[in-house]
Amino acid sequence: MKLTTVTHVTIDGVMQGNGGASDEDRRNGFERGGWAPGAGDDETRTFITPRWEDTTVLRGDLAAAISELKAKPGAELQVHGSGILTRWLLENDLVDEMMLIVIPVILGQGARLFPETGPDLALDLVESRVDSKGVTIQVYRPAGRAVCKGLKSLTTEPRCHDTTGDDLQMRYLVSVIDDKSNPGSTDRRPAISAFNERLITEGYWVFAGGLADTDAATVIDNRGEQAVFSDGPFVESKEYLAGVWVWEAPDLDVALKLAAEASKVCDRKIEVRPFL
Repeated sequence: MKLTTVTHVTIDGVMQGNGGASDEDRRNGFERGGWAPGAGDDETRTFITPRWEDTTVLRGDLAAAISELKAKPGAELQVHGSGILTRWLLENDLVDEMMLIVIPVILGQGARLFPETGPDLALDLVESRVDSKGVTIQVYRPAGRAVCKGLKSLTTEPRCHDTTGDDLQMRYLVSVIDDKSNPGSTDRRPAISAFNERLITEGYWVFAGGLADTDAATVIDNRGEQAVFSDGPFVESKEYLAGVWVWEAPDLDVALKLAAEASKVCDRKIEVRPFL
């Protein structure tokens, strides 16, 4: 059986008090409940004796017990509400699909499904639809660490691991080298844009940027008693750094193959260096 979490949230991610009926919906001074049909709250409790008929209480190693339950034949296990339980299930790789029912309101207060800090997670969209009142229903599948999915941001983490079982990803600095005495062609932007789109689609892209000419550079040396600012590059050379990519690839061979394509696309030399 697959396990699906079903959660009502607002545009700003609040899930507290969608029914607005219980004391739990009003805890911590929350006064804006009743923003969606149905009752729900963010509290998860431990029960020893069930209060409902046909209820089984899981004991001991809960992750193992849920995994065993999922291995049994059947259609679907559903978890409704409870941000605490949803986050715990995600952290233990027990969620197969997440259904987010997003109500078009902004509350500005209340318990959110995901707090400001926590583990990163990539999601693959399975289904998305919207009703006549603007309520969107989005179904996602967890897809491992977000930092392994080619996000356009820099991080000091040199490699990451996709929890879905993909290989380790190495991160590479890919430098574009131009030559003042023999510059590359200047009409490469359409080809470079198409190459960048491919990098993004295939999950290699992390960051890219072009650099101004070396005449715009400033070198700062603050190793002595006073900082020294010098205009121009740190070393005079015909060759200079014209731009950079940061890629993620499973190994150096893949990065070098991409770099050979990049050199052809840019009409310039390419240097590839792995991050430590």
